[in-house]
Amino acid sequence: MKHIHEIKDKNKKDILRLLYTKQNLSKKRIASELGLSQSVITKICAELIADGIIIESNQIKTQKVGRNEIEIKINPTYKYCFGITINHKKTTILLTDLALNIIKETSFSTILDPQEHISRVISSLRELIADNLLESKYFMGIGISIKGVTDGKYAYHGIWDTVVDMKSPIQQAFNIPVAVDNGVRCSALLEQLHSNEKNFIFLKYMEPGIGGALVRNGKIERGETHSIVDFGHLIINPDGSYCPVCKRRGCLESIISIEQMLNYAKSNFRLDFCPVFWNLCEGLSKNINISNIIKSAEHGSIPFNQIFKRNAKFLALSIINTFSIIDIKKIIIIGDLFSSERFNTYFKAAINELQLTPIYDIIQIHTYSDVMLSPVVLALNEFIFI
Repeated sequence: MKHIHEIKDKNKKDILRLLYTKQNLSKKRIASELGLSQSVITKICAELIADGIIIESNQIKTQKVGRNEIEIKINPTYKYCFGITINHKKTTILLTDLALNIIKETSFSTILDPQEHISRVISSLRELIADNLLESKYFMGIGISIKGVTDGKYAYHGIWDTVVDMKSPIQQAFNIPVAVDNGVRCSALLEQLHSNEKNFIFLKYMEPGIGGALVRNGKIERGETHSIVDFGHLIINPDGSYCPVCKRRGCLESIISIEQMLNYAKSNFRLDFCPVFWNLCEGLSKNINISNIIKSAEHGSIPFNQIFKRNAKFLALSIINTFSIIDIKKIIIIGDLFSSERFNTYFKAAINELQLTPIYDIIQIHTYSDVMLSPVVLALNEFIFI
């Protein structure tokens, strides 16, 4: 009997995950996708509808003759979620419904004192709950994406110099389940929801930092020290400076991070250094950002093209080394610089130069604008899918 309940529970979760992954699904199409009988799907969907988790929506247009198919969807108002993204500069809080529609967003600078920061997070959550006339019982969970190393409760380093319990104070304040993980693993979960891939190396090269994650058999790997695929801290230049986070000399993060690039742009911000960049920023240092750096490179800026070429080669080198250790034949990358045609050209050339077998064929470069939803997906993964 227990075994039957476990199978039924798994089928429910598979249906819900599928509804987040694909559009225009009827009971018939869900049955086909999951390889289950339509009668089994009909029975499970009836229970989920009765519970209020899913709803029947519009008719699906089809060319086939016969009974019209009715679309099945996640019920957006069944529960609500909070997604909190914390890096060393900024903290963003999203209030979403269960269908991942953003209801409200607020952000503030990350506070240097961790306890003061947690108090600010709690007060911001209270304001969002009150402003939207909600109660704790209406929430499915809170997902927290935090930069650095975490075991799912404590943040060890990456933002603060001390170990910080990120889970207990927030969970106790609201009596809402809380899930905590680092930013790159949360983004890997979001990628999995988009692509439904089961096995891949996930790499992130964005302004908050550089990192990696491993998804095997549909599950995130974490490692004994919660640092598996610590991609951003691979040593690529032993003559470089020591990284304040990993304490290694010349790691990827300390050499090619977006932050390093922005610091370089700020320290050399003069008309004679790069007229194109100066004009794009209108001569104002406050306009120095990665978007204007990319535009400068595309317009032929020599200094920024030199940096792009160097960073692309170091990134390619680190990816090949990571692939040689982890035997998974799919690498998915998201990154700010990949919106640049020139950076993509340099990156592909570096990959092909450093390895003669066609490794570039297994690399997928993805861009999506909903990366801030990743902690909400963490909450879904912890409290619905697992």
